[in-house]
Amino acid sequence: MQNSTKDNIIHQNVSRRPSPTKIVFVWLAATLIFGVFVGIGLSRYFALFETSRTGVSFNVINKSAPDNVVVKDLDMSKFWKVLGLVEDNYLDVSDVDPSDIVDGAINGMMAALGDPYTSYYSDEQNQGFKDDLEGVYGGVGAQLGFKDDRLAIIAPLEG
Repeated sequence: MQNSTKDNIIHQNVSRRPSPTKIVFVWLAATLIFGVFVGIGLSRYFALFETSRTGVSFNVINKSAPDNVVVKDLDMSKFWKVLGLVEDNYLDVSDVDPSDIVDGAINGMMAALGDPYTSYYSDEQNQGFKDDLEGVYGGVGAQLGFKDDRLAIIAPLEG
């Protein structure tokens, strides 16, 4: 009887051990999953830090301020650094019009003044405003204004 108990214990220990096929399968599956995650991580890393995929670069003209502009300790290095990052990392920099970047920077400069009445219009916007002002006027043809704190006709309008 003692011998059959020993055989039973040995049989139980043997049946708990995984087969070599299962071990190889689990090892291959774990390696495959690990490889997929490493591949995804590396592709994201290189997508973020890849430089200038399109070969397009901005050519800066008029780098210095005109003589009539007084510049007081204006450090443009941050602007150039960000422009370089856009050039190197933006997905499709060839679709970006450099004049749009300059117009956006000027709009930001005007907004930084904090004055709602100070604004910048691009060449296209400015031409649109001029076109809207041209045309036929209706009314009595007089320019109104204030004279001695009273509303008065200042000048007649032609047409």
